[in-house]
Amino acid sequence: MINKLINFFGIILIFILLYPINQAHSMEKDETNSNKSTKRKKEQSVSEAFLKDSIINKNLKDSNKKQFSKRLQKDAELYLCEESSFNSLFPVNAVGSTMDLKTDKSYFSGQIRITKDDDGIGTGTLVDMKEDVNGEITIIGITALHNFVGFDKKGINIPLPGDRKFSLGSKYNGVTEIFSLGYAEIDKVMVPTVPSKDMCIFEGLFSRNEFLFNSNKEFFNEFHHHIPIVVKNEITNKDTYKSTIYHYPLGKKDQRKNNGDAFGTGLHKIESLFGSSGASLFNDNFEIFGIHTGASGEYLDKEAVVEYDGIEDIPVSNFNLFEKISHKDYTDSINGVELLRGNLSKTFKSDLSLLVESMSVNN
Repeated sequence: MINKLINFFGIILIFILLYPINQAHSMEKDETNSNKSTKRKKEQSVSEAFLKDSIINKNLKDSNKKQFSKRLQKDAELYLCEESSFNSLFPVNAVGSTMDLKTDKSYFSGQIRITKDDDGIGTGTLVDMKEDVNGEITIIGITALHNFVGFDKKGINIPLPGDRKFSLGSKYNGVTEIFSLGYAEIDKVMVPTVPSKDMCIFEGLFSRNEFLFNSNKEFFNEFHHHIPIVVKNEITNKDTYKSTIYHYPLGKKDQRKNNGDAFGTGLHKIESLFGSSGASLFNDNFEIFGIHTGASGEYLDKEAVVEYDGIEDIPVSNFNLFEKISHKDYTDSINGVELLRGNLSKTFKSDLSLLVESMSVNN
């Protein structure tokens, strides 16, 4: 009996001596898993990026690098982009005294917002409108699919009809107020039957700005002849375009205009940021040939991030991504699947999941 007790207490003693070692290994494993999770989360959260050439050459204060690196407790170069630098990268597209739709194409682009709090999350472009017998107008726009579809703990996350709205031509007027031609609560989002691109078509009943237009008919007559079109054929890998985007970087409500080169490989060098997602890339003929979708992880500078206006860890990139589109993509979406109403088939959900997962990896 005594020998059994000695053996029992001996086992307990060995366990007590080894426990700190086991605990250390457990903590190390947990920390490793945590770091992996954090890294994966950060990589998937990357959506838009400053272009590295513009920032590092002109618009950052190197004197702040060590200060912010110490604060973040990591060996990285963190730069501070001041308001003047931000505005030089993204000039305010101020409202003029008159509206000339033949020359000012910016009115066809607008901001996609979360309806309940009016926060800007992306950019869209008007590509069609319909007038019914009662004079009501439905506007049709194009944007990035990830402005509506994402992941949460339960899987694919799709908003309900009316959870997003589109403010057409929204601009900062130079003081404090927001200018807009009107807005639509988005009640339809359409994608092709086999979803393969980060793009979608949305619809909503338009509510005009009554200070600008006396009737829906007046708005319709003023705009519908000048609406931009999507190019007939998708551009090839060999094509290079001088391109323009109208967008809302950082979700600000003052529209910005940026120019740069777009390459048929699906990369472009046009300044963009969070909130620019879904902006149309226009060629010189004011035709849409692409949809801006984010920053390519392949070209992110892992050693450099930016802070602007309290927003930390904005990634720095040499190139951004766009989805090449054609008129076929547009018609396939219009005649495809409507996301917001539910009743999606298992096959479609599977295809959509694969697409959204690839979007989270690339963006």
